[in-house]
Order: sequence, then structure tokens, then C-alpha cells
Amino acid sequence: MRTTSIHRTLAAGAPGHSQSSSSQNLDRLLTGEEVLSTLGRYPRADHDGRDQKLGLLRIERNVWAPCSWWLSLKPWQRCEQEHYALSMAARRPLIFCRESAALLHGWPVLTLPRRAYTIIGHHGTRSHRTDRRVQAHSWSLGKAEVQTLGGAFVTTPARTAADCARELAVRDAVVVLDHYVRVGGTREGVEAVLQTVPNRRGVRRALAALARSNGLAESPGETLSRLVLEDHALLGFEQQVTIATAGGRHRVDFAWVKERVVLEFDGGVKYTGQFGTPEAIIRAERQREKDLTNAGWRVIRVNWDTIVRSPLILVELLRAELGRVGR
Repeated sequence: MRTTSIHRTLAAGAPGHSQSSSSQNLDRLLTGEEVLSTLGRYPRADHDGRDQKLGLLRIERNVWAPCSWWLSLKPWQRCEQEHYALSMAARRPLIFCRESAALLHGWPVLTLPRRAYTIIGHHGTRSHRTDRRVQAHSWSLGKAEVQTLGGAFVTTPARTAADCARELAVRDAVVVLDHYVRVGGTREGVEAVLQTVPNRRGVRRALAALARSNGLAESPGETLSRLVLEDHALLGFEQQVTIATAGGRHRVDFAWVKERVVLEFDGGVKYTGQFGTPEAIIRAERQREKDLTNAGWRVIRVNWDTIVRSPLILVELLRAELGRVGR
């Protein structure tokens, strides 16, 4: 790969991964040299990529991870660490873009990237070059559009959002854009990036996705729920509505205020223990629903499986409920 001016600039100050090298903390990626200095022996992989004696797994060339830590990671966390491992093993700096950059920014992506998406930084319009692990795009890139995260180079939030909007299906792109706007990004920032696309490839699709984003969703499931409602003309709802009840004030995902109908998306993450015990979460949900019901609201709940695999079930249920209220 030819080293462009932006790569030469990055290489001059390219940091390593920013994880602590403390011998007390092995829940992280390690270079072979760090393993040697910490555990006293250079790791050696057997046929399945493990060093059984040290309890390490080879992730990339000269990049290792403790097996127990690696197996404890969620799929998206493992994918994120694989990107960092690629960055550590690369002979020249990698600049992650598209879904890869979104992942490293901590944004939700509906489909984890099967390859790491990188950007070469040429002022050309060639499509990309691909190998088994990395898909490299030959897109123009300014120095101000690159930043570092955890020691890896990634495109900036506005550039990442614009590239995702150009390359992804509208549904996937709106999930990214909703999050980008919710955490402080602006549509104007994305539009400014789209103005610089040399051949306008994907710009129309990006603008269509941008027009459908509003930054109000607090999860990908809420974004997908809103898109289903819009696609089936179930309009007239408001998002993130606070409703006063005798039991307190409750904020709901979607509300048809005149019809007094509420739609709530139930994401599985709140039952994992991250936000309290599942039992406490369920009790609070039941009390919340009771408060809303006693205040005269009809509460409809939807989960990930329904909104992704059987959205028409929700559509028919809402049509029936809103029609009943209308009658």
C-alpha cells in the first residue's frame, strides 16, 4: 500500500494501544513483548492459536489476549477488540471508517462488520481493495477528519456518520444517525461532509437517511420501531413523552396523546443486571404500567424479536387499538 501524505503524518506520531501495561491487569490485549516482560516468557501458539501454559489466545500477529477475558466479552466487545488488535499488528497505521469507526466510537451498529473497514486517504474515487480481514476504501480524507481512540486511528464522528449513511441500507444508517444526533452531532455536520464527496456516490441515499433521523431514540430498537410506524403510516405519535400519573411521572418511548395509547420498546439489555437486578427491573416495569393503566392509558409493548422479524404483528395491533379508540 502506497504511503500517502496523511499516512506519513499519522505514522510520525502513531501511538500504540492505550491500555495500561500494568502486570496487575491482564484483561486486555498484549503484545508479545508485553507478555515477555509481564509473564517472563514470550508466548508461543499451538495449532489452535493458544498458548496453553500462559493461558493466552493469539488474536493477530504478535497480539495476544488472556483466554478467560476474551471468552467473557460480548460479541460487539470482541469485534471492537479485534479492530484494536489489527491496529496494533499493522505495519502502517490503519484508519478505521464506516461501521468500524462507529463501533470504536461506541455507537450501535445493527450488523457487526465482518471485515475491518479502513480508508486509505487518496484523492481518488476507486472503490476499494480487500483481503480476508480488511476492506480498504480509496476515498479522499482530510487530516482534520481523523482522530485517535484507544490508540487507533478513526474517522471523526461527522465523517463516520456520513460514510455510514452513504454505504449502509437506510434502516441501518438511520440507527447510526439517530445515535450520532442524540449524543450531540448535527445534521449540518454530516451535510458538510457529504458536500465534499467527489463523485456524489451514495449521497442521495445518505440524505434520505438523514431526513429520517431525529436523535430522539435511546436505543436501536426505538429507532427501528419508529421506522416501522412511519413505513405503515401509523403517525401522530410523540417520542420521549413524560406522563403524570398518581404514582409519579413516567417517560414513555412513543405516545399517541389524544388516543391515550403508549408504545414501549423492551430491550433485553435492561434485564442483564447492568441497571439493577432483573427482578427489580420487572417489578418497576409492572408498577409503571399499572400507574399508566390507572391513568387511562393503554400500554403496548414490543420487543426486538417482533420489531425485526414480525413487525406486522405490531402494526396490526396498533391499528386495531388506535381504530378502537377512534370509534
